[in-house]
Amino acid sequence: MSENKTSANSERYVALVLRVGAYGSFVLLLVAIAFSLAGIPDAALIFAKVGVIFLMATPTVRIIAALAMYISERDKTMILVSLGVLTIVIVSSLLGLKLH
Repeated sequence: MSENKTSANSERYVALVLRVGAYGSFVLLLVAIAFSLAGIPDAALIFAKVGVIFLMATPTVRIIAALAMYISERDKTMILVSLGVLTIVIVSSLLGLKLH
């Protein structure tokens, strides 16, 4: 029973990471719109960039949170899967930056 409870708590934590990422980026983009409407384009651009970066980083942070969950549960198979997915995401991001 305690293993199921630990797993449920871990899954809630991973879901929280996704919610914080989505809502956080939404708020940052709303602030960017407000600055734009107020005639402060420099601040608007900064907040818009940060909001988009925040949104783009959310899935990677979710993978890291899941990896931490699997490490705490000592699930070796899922640890390897998470490490593989994280490696693919990081390598593809770096290649995308280099090729751009």
